[in-house]
Parts: sequence; structure tokens; C-alpha cells
Amino acid sequence: MANQHKIMVFAPEFSEANFPGGDAYNLANIFDDGDNPSQSTFNATNEWTFSVIEPLFEQIKQAVSGSQQGYNAWGHSAGAQFLSRFLLYIPTSKINIAVCSNAGWYTVPEKSISFPYGIQNGQLADSKLIVSFSKKIIVHLGLNDTNPNDAGLRHNIVVDNQQGLHRLERGRYFYNTSLSTAQAMN
Repeated sequence: MANQHKIMVFAPEFSEANFPGGDAYNLANIFDDGDNPSQSTFNATNEWTFSVIEPLFEQIKQAVSGSQQGYNAWGHSAGAQFLSRFLLYIPTSKINIAVCSNAGWYTVPEKSISFPYGIQNGQLADSKLIVSFSKKIIVHLGLNDTNPNDAGLRHNIVVDNQQGLHRLERGRYFYNTSLSTAQAMN
């Protein structure tokens, strides 16, 4: 399909060996412990897993003598979690369109819910949110992705009460809350 449409597809690997656990990959190493965020455990942006994406784009562009000004991205499950957070925390990226497919849970732009489920204590300024909301994001969901016992889902009182019990509910919650927050921020 890539050859047919004359597009390039790159799939960077974030291996468990190099990016161990959810803090290093899903939560992009924003905090030493993403479930217990604080100013003192907030990592420098060059330590974030996100920090490899833009240089990778530039390296690929140089290698192929490309003139592309931006790129599109797709993430599934944990990759969708990574991508949705990438848009929030790296709003000036060169990403054109992001497709987040079937994330198990999200960092929702809600100031009343603590990171990683909301943005309270997430060290995320309103100015970054405004830029993030200017990006095109597609939340891709499966209508039958309603199994609350899926092994890939995180369950606790916070995420279950906030986002719902399965991927479809959680994706719809993320989308609707993001849309209303974006509209409120104009």
C-alpha cells in the first residue's frame, strides 16, 4: 500500500529493554514515576521518550533528500497512549495528522484530575494545550471494543470512574472532553 500511494512508512521500536515499563514508554518518561507526579520528579524534556521523534523525522528526511515539512502518525493501544500524550506535551511538533487507535486509557485534558489520567500536576501549561488543540487528531475506536476484562486495560478507582470500563467508553470520553476543553479555550 505504501508503494502504491508513494508514501514512506517508518515504525520506530521502543523496546522493553531500552524503554522499560509504562513510565518510559506509555508515559514517555515525563516523570520518574508517572503515577506519582511532582515538580521534583519532572524530567527534562530531552529525557522524555518523545524527544526521539522529531530528530528521527529530520534524520529520515535528510537520508532520503526529502522536502517534507511534516508527517502523519498512527499509534495503536500503548502507541495511541504515547501519541495522544505526545500531542499534549510536544504541541510544536511537525505532526500533521495523528490517529490514536484503541488506547487502553488516556491523559485527558482535565485540570481537576491528577496526571496521568488528567493534567493536574502534569506540568502542562494552558499555552501548550491551545497549540495542541490546533493539531488534527483522529480518535479511532472499535465499536465492539467493550470488554472490561481486556488484559491491556488499567483499572483503578480513578480511571474507571473518570473514563469508563473499556476502550470504547474511554476513547469517547477522551474525545468528548478534549473537544469541549478545546472549545472552551477557543
